[in-house]
Amino acid sequence: MKKVMSALVFAWVLVAGYGCSGGYSKAEEATKEMLSSMNDISTALESVKDAATAKAAAPKIEAAVDRLKAATKSAETVKGTKADKEKLEKEYMPKIQEASARMLKASMTAALASGGDATFLKAIDKMKNLK
Repeated sequence: MKKVMSALVFAWVLVAGYGCSGGYSKAEEATKEMLSSMNDISTALESVKDAATAKAAAPKIEAAVDRLKAATKSAETVKGTKADKEKLEKEYMPKIQEASARMLKASMTAALASGGDATFLKAIDKMKNLK
């Protein structure tokens, strides 16, 4: 799962990085929304202590995953320059790496604590299958 999530985060960064130029603010907005969604996923995962809290976290995870997909799609539509891509990467890459590490750690802890709740596992599957 760690490799899958790392690859997804790297892909999000590249997508966001290429979407810039006249639309730099749009690409930056999409990148910020990706970060916010990743942090919301982490917060929901960190709330999981047992099967009941896993079930309660599932809709929050699914909603954040949906926002993440929408932000990624939005970033894909914006065209940009190499300079803008580099600017976005310089500013946001460390933040995305930090959010990714937090999400990975939280997902592993939550998976162990979830008690195998079906609703939670469905949300986790949706998160793992991001495209």
